[in-house]
Amino acid sequence: MLGLDDGRVFLVGHDPAWASLYDSEERLIRTALQGLLVDIQHFGSTSIPGIRAKPILDLMVGVRCLSAADRCRPLLDGIGYGYVDGRQVPGGVFFAKGVPRTHHLHVVEWNGWKWRQNLAFRDRLRNAPGLARSYEAEKMALASLYPGDRASYTAAKADFIRRNTSMS
Repeated sequence: MLGLDDGRVFLVGHDPAWASLYDSEERLIRTALQGLLVDIQHFGSTSIPGIRAKPILDLMVGVRCLSAADRCRPLLDGIGYGYVDGRQVPGGVFFAKGVPRTHHLHVVEWNGWKWRQNLAFRDRLRNAPGLARSYEAEKMALASLYPGDRASYTAAKADFIRRNTSMS
């Protein structure tokens, strides 16, 4: 099951259904953004088998140039993704779907630094179960500190992510 009120931090056990929910959403987004996107990826904790996560799918759309994000806006709006003004991600544009929130979508430059960083961290966690468990423990501690402050929760995770992201 997906969904969490905006701004709230609550972690649930990994749900194997998240992979198939991502697959369905990927097809929907590929169809809507045909000709604009280069690639789409599932990232974030729901993409890491076995660890607790906020019940929100994180998707990342790679475009050739970030200026294409403006052309994506009406197309994403048509499939339920609203542009979130004032909630920009460094190196990208942020969209959200659902009330409560079920999907977060980041439009970034394909193969740019944010694309590479997000995939490097995801892949490192997928390939290092001990590190994934350490990340889960970090997230659980932070979730108890910031249950109603997602911005602080996210900022507090940044150092762990930075320390454990290796990009070649």
